[in-house]
Amino acid sequence: MAREVKERIICGDTYRVTLLGAKAGRAMSVRLLKLLGPTIASFVEGTVTVTAADGGAALAIGAADAVRELAKHMNAEELAAISDELAKFTVVVIDAEHQPQLFAVFDDHFSGRYDAMFGWLSFSLEANFASFFGGSVNVGAMLAKMKAALESLSKSQKASTGISIASQPADTTAQA
Repeated sequence: MAREVKERIICGDTYRVTLLGAKAGRAMSVRLLKLLGPTIASFVEGTVTVTAADGGAALAIGAADAVRELAKHMNAEELAAISDELAKFTVVVIDAEHQPQLFAVFDDHFSGRYDAMFGWLSFSLEANFASFFGGSVNVGAMLAKMKAALESLSKSQKASTGISIASQPADTTAQA
């Protein structure tokens, strides 16, 4: 039985991802759960700590907590290991005759194209693990939603028209 292949165009390039085998997928699911589990938990905890009347603030707190948690658990080696493993199961369609394995052209292919790299990584994770993570692991879309929520929150905050209760500036007149 052949493994399923999923295809998507990202930043003008077509990527074909062959799903991981069950053993490789099982090992990677543990890595992802350890990496994303605390991040997702922080996001959920952050969004429920603020009252429902202030949903924008709840999203901002949840997003900030999630980013902080992801930064705490993510490192260059972990990102490289996950993306390198997934790249071994991906081809880039240049034309009918040229479809190199992404792992073989990774460095040159994504040079200066980090939007394409993270778009591919998100797609590859989604293709392999959407059922494990409840339907979607679209990291790019998740970050875009967090960014939009934060921008919306910052635009909705209005300047204060009340009286300041801050201390008055110190008198600069010399004292004898």
